[in-house]
Amino acid sequence: MRTIGIITAGGSSSRMGTDKAEIEVEGVAMIDRIADTLLAHVDEVLVVGGNRPGSLVDHDEIQGPLAGLAAGLAAADGADAVFFSAVDHPFLQAETVRRLINRFEGSSAVVPVDREGIRQVLCAVYSPIWAEQAEFEGITLKGNVQSLIERLGYTPIEPREWEGWEEDGRSWFSVDSSTRLEDGLRRFGGR
Repeated sequence: MRTIGIITAGGSSSRMGTDKAEIEVEGVAMIDRIADTLLAHVDEVLVVGGNRPGSLVDHDEIQGPLAGLAAGLAAADGADAVFFSAVDHPFLQAETVRRLINRFEGSSAVVPVDREGIRQVLCAVYSPIWAEQAEFEGITLKGNVQSLIERLGYTPIEPREWEGWEEDGRSWFSVDSSTRLEDGLRRFGGR
């Protein structure tokens, strides 16, 4: 199964005050940490948005996670599956990536659900065949990734399952401020 990793790096990083992708966590830029983790289990990593050379879409054109997902899915030419991660998830674990990809069966998204019952749609596996529907959801219905998975279907990965992988929620822990970075390092420090 050909799998592509998509990192969405759009957004203004207003809470962080600087480009989140370039914030260093334990000496490595967040975007590079995520790319390295993904490359353990995907064939290629693409960046959607952001100001890095090689990004698929200019930073200013990505308005929210659904637009990033739609652009990434459209660019995943020839892929069977797409692992989608936000750029501010620097504690993403390779084992979680592998397990979520292994649960993918071709059409439904595979989405972890945290202990509070929130679907972690920015750390999930999607089918490239969703590209047109993702764009339609965003443009026509003014929806979001949550409404998209409700319409197209998903396999929830509940805490009792992901806890068995030694996942503790770090893979979808969002570092969108300096306070969150400090909290993440205190809780999850070290790879």
